[in-house]
Formats: sequence, C-alpha cells, structure tokens
Amino acid sequence: MDIITRLPLECLERILESLHQREDLASLASLLRVNKYVAKVTLPYLYTEPYRPSLHGSKRNVGSSAPQDPAIFAGKLTPMLLSHSIAKLSSSPSSSQLPKALLLSFNVGSSGHNNSPLDYFAHIRDLCLERWAIGPHRTSIYVSSPFTSPEVMAYIQTDEFKSLCHMDRLYPQYVRRFHPETQLLLQYFRVILIREANWALASPILGQLRTLTVPVADIGRYLSVVEQLASLEHVWFRMDEVFDYESTSGRGENWSIIGTTPQGIEFTRKCKERKDAVMKDVIRFVKEHCRHFPAGTLKTARFSDAGLWPWVQQTFPEETQFEIFRSLPPLYRPVKLMPLNWLHFMVYPLTTDLGCVKEIEHRKTVSDSFERLRENRQFLQNCRSLTALTIPSLGQGSFAWAVQEKRDLHALNTNNTSNEQGCEQGQRTFATLLSNSSGLPAYLQHGLVPLEIVEIREFKEPFTDEVDDIAFAFSQTLKHLKADASSFAVAQQQQHTSPLQPRSIYFGRGWVHLPVLSQLSLNAKNARLIIDRQLLVHCPNVEYVTLTDETHQYRCQDLLEKQLCVPASLAQLKMMSLVGWPALTFHPDTLHTTPNITHLKILTYPRNDACYIPPIEELNRSYGLTSSSPSSSATLNNGAGAGAGAGAGILEALPETTAIIRPHWSWDWHLPQLNSLKLTSEFAYRFQFRMLRGCPALDVLDLDIATLEGEHPRFLNTSDFHLPVTGTVDNEQRRQLRIIAPHLRTLRLKGRWMFTNQFLWLLLTQTFPSLAYLTEAGWGGGVTVAGLIRCIRASPNRHKLMQVEMMTLPEIVYSEQRRALGMVTEMEADESKRLPVTLYFTEMQYALLVDPEV
Repeated sequence: MDIITRLPLECLERILESLHQREDLASLASLLRVNKYVAKVTLPYLYTEPYRPSLHGSKRNVGSSAPQDPAIFAGKLTPMLLSHSIAKLSSSPSSSQLPKALLLSFNVGSSGHNNSPLDYFAHIRDLCLERWAIGPHRTSIYVSSPFTSPEVMAYIQTDEFKSLCHMDRLYPQYVRRFHPETQLLLQYFRVILIREANWALASPILGQLRTLTVPVADIGRYLSVVEQLASLEHVWFRMDEVFDYESTSGRGENWSIIGTTPQGIEFTRKCKERKDAVMKDVIRFVKEHCRHFPAGTLKTARFSDAGLWPWVQQTFPEETQFEIFRSLPPLYRPVKLMPLNWLHFMVYPLTTDLGCVKEIEHRKTVSDSFERLRENRQFLQNCRSLTALTIPSLGQGSFAWAVQEKRDLHALNTNNTSNEQGCEQGQRTFATLLSNSSGLPAYLQHGLVPLEIVEIREFKEPFTDEVDDIAFAFSQTLKHLKADASSFAVAQQQQHTSPLQPRSIYFGRGWVHLPVLSQLSLNAKNARLIIDRQLLVHCPNVEYVTLTDETHQYRCQDLLEKQLCVPASLAQLKMMSLVGWPALTFHPDTLHTTPNITHLKILTYPRNDACYIPPIEELNRSYGLTSSSPSSSATLNNGAGAGAGAGAGILEALPETTAIIRPHWSWDWHLPQLNSLKLTSEFAYRFQFRMLRGCPALDVLDLDIATLEGEHPRFLNTSDFHLPVTGTVDNEQRRQLRIIAPHLRTLRLKGRWMFTNQFLWLLLTQTFPSLAYLTEAGWGGGVTVAGLIRCIRASPNRHKLMQVEMMTLPEIVYSEQRRALGMVTEMEADESKRLPVTLYFTEMQYALLVDPEV
C-alpha cells in the first residue's frame, strides 16, 4: 500500500492544505491519480475555485490577469465541467441541452469527458468565470483558434446567430472599427460564449455556490433563480454589454462626440435608458436575495468591466453601488481597503470594524466617494494595525489625532519615569491604569498605529499640516514617505501668484528623528517646494531621496540663507534626485557623507528643452565670488564672462552691493559607488571635472548647460582635466595628476561646450578610455563632424565606442562628403569593413568604415 494512503486523514489534509496555499497545481493534480481515496480527499482543494488564476500558471499582472497558457481551459477544464453540467441537468445526458455556441466551441458530450467516477461539481463553491477561461481572449479571422473553426465561421453568418447580437445597440462609428464585419460577429460570439458557459456551469449547483459571477446582460436569467442561491456570500457583477462611449480609444477617436448630433443625442438617450433598466435589475437581484435569506448571508458585491469590448470602458454608477451596499452588512473585519471594497466601506465608515486593516489604497479622486471620505476622515484613528496608506489629502488636521496620541504617550512615559525615580507609588498607579483597559484610549490598549508606508497627494485643497504631522506622529515606524502636490488645480494658484512667484509648499516643520525612513519623495508641480533646513538631518538612514518642483527661472537674491539646508549625514544614501528649488537650496557638504550613493541628479526644471542659468556676475556674487577670484566662473571659462549680462533683461539684475553667500561646492567628494551623475543649469555650468577622481565607478555622465539663447558658453582646456599644482612638475608627475574616468561608458554634453578637435581627441583617448556612448548637442569652439570622425577612427579605443549622436554639429550636405569620411549606411559596406560604432546624424543612421579609402 502506498505511504500516502496509510496517512491518517488529518495528516493528509494538512499536506493538501500546504500545497493549496503554495498554489502547487501540479502536485495536487498528480494526487488524483494515486487512488480513489486520495483523489476524493484532494478534489476540494482543486475544485472549490476551479478558475482561480494562480492555480493554472503565473499571472502577468495583479488582479484578473490570465495565466500564461489559457488554452488549458478551452481544451480540458471547461469542456470537462460542461459535460458534467449536462449530467447534472439530465439523467440522460444530451449535448443538445447546451446552446449552439458551446457545442461548436467545445467537444462536450463526447466520450471521454464524463467517464470519471469523481464528482467534480460537488466541490465547486466559488465560480468566477473570466474571459480567459474559455481560451485566448483575442478573436481574429486571421488567427486559428476554436472560435474560427469552419463550423463557427458558418454559424455566425446565420440569421439565428445575428438575432442574438443586437447590433443596432452599438453606435455606427464604433461598429465601423470592426472591419470586416466578421470581426464584429466573432466579438459577439465570444461575449455570448462566456455568458452561456457561465450559466451552464452555475445552473446545476446554484444552491452550493458561495461566489457567483453575473453578466449584467444576462441579469434576468439570474433574477429568476435568486431564491435558489441559499449559500451565496459574494456576487461579482460584470458589465458585458456596451452602454458607455466616454473613453478615448487607442487610435485617437473620442466617443464623447456621439452626443453632439441629433442622432447621437437620441442614441445616447436610448443607451442610458437601457443601462438604467439593467442597473435596476442588478439592485433588485441583491434586494431579492436579502429578502429570501437571513440578513448577512450575502456579504459583498463587486462591480467591474468584463473587458470584452475594445476601445471603450464600461462602469457602474456609484449611486447604484451605494444602493446595493446599503442592503448588505458592513465589511467583516477587512484587512485591506482598496478600490474593490472602498464604496462598500464608505457606506459604513464609522461602524465597520477596522482593527485588522493593514493597508488602505484610495487613488480615485474624481467622484463623490472622495467627499464622503473627507466627511468621515476620523475612521483613520480606528485602523490600529495600519501599515500602508495611499490616499488623497483629506485637509488640515487629518492626522492631528496621531500627533496628540504620540504626545500623550510621551508625556505619560515621562511622568512614569519621574515617578519611578521618586517612589514606587507611580509604578503602582501606572500598573493599575493599564489593568483597567476598558476605559483606556486606543493608543494605550493597542499601541501607536505602526504606519510604515505613506503616499499622499494634494487634491482640491493645498497641503497644510498633513505631511508634517505624518512625519512626526509615525516617526518610529515610517519607512516610506511620498507626498505629491501635482494634483492641485493650476488655475486656482495662478489667480493669486505670478509666474516668477509661484505658491510655496513647506515641508519639514516639526519633524523629529526618523530612524527607519529609507525612502523619501516630496514633489510639487506649479509650486515652489521649500524644505526645512534640518529635514535631511532627521533622516540619517534614508536610501532614496527625491525632492522636486518645477522651478526653472529664478533670481539668486531669492535664495535666502534661512532657506538653505544645513549639511546632513546620509551614510546609507543610494539615490538622490533634486530638481528645482530643492537643488538650489541643497548643501553640497552632505555629499561628503554619502559613500554608498550610486545615482545623483541635481538640476533645475527644463522648459522648451532648455535650462536657465542666471547672469554670470549675479551667479558669482551669490557664491561670494568676484570676476578676479581664482575660482570664479569668469576665470574658469577663459572669457565666458562676456555673457555676464545675458538674461539681465529677463530678471532685474542684482545691485552691485548685494552679496548672497551660498555654500561652497568643493567638487572633491569621495563617492566610490557613484554610477550615474546628471547635472543641468548652473550645476553643470560650474561643474569641476576633478570630481571624477573621487568617482572611480562612474558609468554615466550627463552635463546640460543648454539655454534658449546659448548665452553661457563653457570653455574647456587641458587644465580642466588636471588637478591643480603649485610650482613646476615633470611629465610623469603631470601624468599622475591627470583626471581619468576609467569606467565611464556614457558621456552626454549638451549646450555650448567650447573646445577644439584636438581637445576632443584627448577626451576620447585619455580622459574617457572606456567610452561607448557619446552624445553631442550644441557644442562649439571649432568641433566639426569631420574632426569628430577622425578622432574616432584614430583613437586606440575606437573598438569600444558603440554609438555617437551628433545633434547640432554643422550638417554635411553632400553624400560625397560623407563617403569621403567613411560614413556609409549598413547596406553599403560589409560588416568586416566597419567599426562597431553607429553614428546618428541629421536623423539618419550611419556606419563608419575602418578605412575610408577602401
């Protein structure tokens, strides 16, 4: 006897439960072949929910995604269950009981499908038939499938089938998208097939089903048997008919234009009437079930688009959903509040038991549910197990309760500590208080809410204290904080502010030590993001930092000292992205404490693919420099100061006496793990290449100084790529002082970088010996296409270079000139005669010959 057969029933069930939790379909299926006893015990674990996606293969996406091979359903599972359905419906099985669509698509009723002594249907409790459960979800006359067999193709052309389609209910413009007409008929065939398969599988076992999918186009049939659904706990209504044409199609048509013509208005009216009638039947189904069976039998309802009709999306009106949820009991101790159950929760926001809720996700902010949410925002205080929260801003004071709880607990702990030091009376009093838990506040009964992940976004009203309160109240547990101010209406803020003085958003006031915060993202659109000077100091273990706004044009005099951040110690930092005002107020000394950083971006917001750099004299004064200073930009650029007055007509120039002292950028940080560096505007303009000495692992360097007028040229020469020296040095010492980026593979220089062809040769051969990808955009100083190509061909590293983009160098007009340089298309030369590099020039792609003379 097999060892599995000798196991006690309890042990066998424990094994099966473990396999079921691991969703190991292969092992469960193999047990069906051991013997009848083991198969009988195994069946419930396989067939309680036979169309559970995860049991049939890995899913592409979360939710209702299909397994990788949906053919298993069309070829095996569904035909087998349909054959058993026939046996259930009649003592003398006959496949003619099934609709013709099923008979033509599945080989049901034939020998082999129903020859098993096992009763699969007896174990089905949850029947959620989705579109992939009957085969590949795309039907096409050009692709072979069970739905394009000769029998099916002949059937869909018959009057019998066309009478089932109701094509007059589709808008003519939408119908024309299906070309030829056979495509539309196949689409209807698939919709009808799913509808009939769902009914054929459900009708024999209505009394035992806990979960049932109801296609709304077939609601009448389910209404007629609602009194048989005694075990129904969960119902899933799916919209399988087209009522709405509001969505924009993938090809650009906007179906909302339907209602702009008299015919369209009449068509829209009829669609609304049909949808209203269907929604009334959906409500009636739920209310009839609640009338027939004890209160609370039906627990939940779900609503979704069946996903059967392309280019349009169907939705259930919120008023319909709310009316249904009012007939149902509150959610029973939910673990998650998310789109699937959010409206149900909003019917009972203050009476639902939220003690087990660990995750809240509310991303939809365009409906009445948001106003309901704001009116009942105190529900958050009841979520004592909450760890993840994604919601729109609920207004000022939304988290004041959490702040107060933390302060009260801190005060209680402080008083208790004082009592412990004084006498034992305080200890006895505190112990007595804890023992009387019935009257204690929630934070003493359950502890503070252990919130770890927060994503909050501005909506309808600007942020006030929400983000700062979150950072304070949950400081000991918070790991991920993201605040997005992008959603606030632009028009509202523009009524009160000018383009040069956007509204300001402040973050960081009242923050305390955040020991476990690893991800911080604060973003503002159409606003200036001002962070507290100490904000980063409070986040010593942060790994990922994103602080962005859309600051493009600015005046250095606006950078007040009280807004400039102080240096922070960020030893765990791996990625930092600073855009706009946060970049301008960042303290560069922080980078002395970031040995693990791999990606660094510091830039201002670009407009029209160009950045903004203040006039040079203004920029120098803001850093406490003068034109005669050895480290000033004017000296650095060997005459770049000629453009110092550029931009003065856009913004009022600083008075000569004004001096704004900003932090000194030393460019000598040791960043051994840095892999990618991107700088734009003044940061790229003032960049010192000596930084590369401290970045031995750097792979990508992206420097952008492109302004609209190109008024800020940056002159490069050999001194920029050598460490400064004092006195005289010999050639060997000078070679050792040379700046080299040994592993840099990608170099992008955008803007007026001024150097010669000879200097370019030094970059390609000495400074960047491993370069594989080079991008030119706006270079000056004499660099030409011919010079660049000669440098590439003569470089000892030419076989490493893979791609060169030349975006603005003077165009070579004649093909003879290109051929003379060895620039050819891939079809014009054998691969053995070409270098591995690909040239992108004037929107064309060229290869480069090893020898142009060949």
